[in-house]
Amino acid sequence: RMAAMQDPLTGLANRRSWDERLEEEVRRSQRTGTALSVAMIDLDGFKAVNDRGGHDAGDHLLQTLAQAWTCAMRGGGDFLARVGGDEFALLAPGSDAVGTERLIERLHDVSPEGVSWTIGVAIWNETERAQDLMRRADQTMYEEKQRRRHDDHVRPLA
Repeated sequence: RMAAMQDPLTGLANRRSWDERLEEEVRRSQRTGTALSVAMIDLDGFKAVNDRGGHDAGDHLLQTLAQAWTCAMRGGGDFLARVGGDEFALLAPGSDAVGTERLIERLHDVSPEGVSWTIGVAIWNETERAQDLMRRADQTMYEEKQRRRHDDHVRPLA
């Protein structure tokens, strides 16, 4: 059962485990009325890491991030999963926008020098289903990534 629920490279929860836990936490928030935040994280330039240093370098980066980010989690139920190649999902039960921002700052603080990532956050609106909450966080992340790409291409005239 453990192998079916864990990413073998990072030791984090995998997508299947993430989906189950997200459903559980949404049901819990529905019962208790507590806040719930979801963040989708996508590493920037991960392909370049693999291209420069090979897949061993990419694997090492993923393992390093997983270990560092796990240490930055609060003990009260924060949940981190690797849901794709260079994509992670973070569940923060009991966290509103302020609490989630603090958690994200801790992730930044423990990330290796030179590693950047794009994040999208959604705070549960007390009515949406688990997959809708995740989709909203993913859409926010995608929009931020697009905005950053656009900003990189817009250069002021000298």
